[in-house]
Amino acid sequence: MPFAPEIFIFVNVGLLETINRAAGSLQKSQNLNDLPDKAQARTALQLGTAATATLTTSATDDTTGHVLKVGDRGLGKGAIPVLRGFDFYQYWFTAGETLFIETNSAINFPPGMPEFANTYVYVNVVGIRDANNDCALLLSRHDENISYLVWRKQVGTSRAWQVLKIPATATDIGALPITGGNLRGQLSFLFPAGRGQANCLIANGDANSILACQYGYYQDRFDLHFYDEKGAWESNPLSIGRNGNMTVGGNLSGRAVFEGGIRVYSPNNPPPATDLSAYATRQWVGSQGYATQSWVLQNFVQNIDLTAPTEFQFWDGRGYMRPTDGAAMYNFQMVGGSSNVGYIQIRYMRKQVNNTWYVIN
Repeated sequence: MPFAPEIFIFVNVGLLETINRAAGSLQKSQNLNDLPDKAQARTALQLGTAATATLTTSATDDTTGHVLKVGDRGLGKGAIPVLRGFDFYQYWFTAGETLFIETNSAINFPPGMPEFANTYVYVNVVGIRDANNDCALLLSRHDENISYLVWRKQVGTSRAWQVLKIPATATDIGALPITGGNLRGQLSFLFPAGRGQANCLIANGDANSILACQYGYYQDRFDLHFYDEKGAWESNPLSIGRNGNMTVGGNLSGRAVFEGGIRVYSPNNPPPATDLSAYATRQWVGSQGYATQSWVLQNFVQNIDLTAPTEFQFWDGRGYMRPTDGAAMYNFQMVGGSSNVGYIQIRYMRKQVNNTWYVIN
């Protein structure tokens, strides 16, 4: 049965709309190339610029604008491979990368790092300077706390590595550890005052950090000071002046006492024999500088006394009885009358030398 005119018109309009819509649709065979505004489409899909970025084509691709993949330049990996036969001159370092290198097979390994022999090190590229690939590297031993900052600079055709060890201990910077160590040089104390006001004492504390003792140069002398349990000054038992005089505030004990380089005799160091006659010869005494008993008897007065009394008479007009005598008068008697007659008694002083008496006159 033939279609009514109304129905035929309706069918033509619907087909036309379908055709028009198909003309504005994406064609599968175009693979999205038929999008009129691809940038607007990416924005609508919230893809940003990542949709047009190009990934690196190799682990060492350093093309500007390329996006690094996980693992390239050692980034993003949980473990990186060991590089053997690595050539520090031929490799083109890139800022930020991390390498893991076997040192004993490495080529042109920077000198001056003895702790890195026959081991493995991490190499972190701190920075790149220019097209010559002058760079700064941080090398760290994989099994110890040892690191070096290494950098190189090329001048003309010459390229040299500079090496600086990163200090990890007091020894690395030449300091004395707080736990103690060996001091291989002079230790000096400077005090900003005159010698009479100097205080360069070295303090020693107990387990509670309370001052217990100080010793050293103090007011132009060497002193030793002790402090009580509260850290208050207690005593200064020893003081030595620059003239050699020493003051000791307590008992002085020692194995021996010497005077002028010769040991002093004492109960702990008696003379070599009870009979010292062997040491009393003139030759021995002369060589030792000691005085013998014989020499003393001949050169020193042993005793002094007075001779027996001698009586003399005197009267008017009598001269000196014995002008040269050195006698002493000790008795005097007058007879009486006007003649001035009397008696005196005199005695002479004498000395004993070498058991012989001599009159002193």
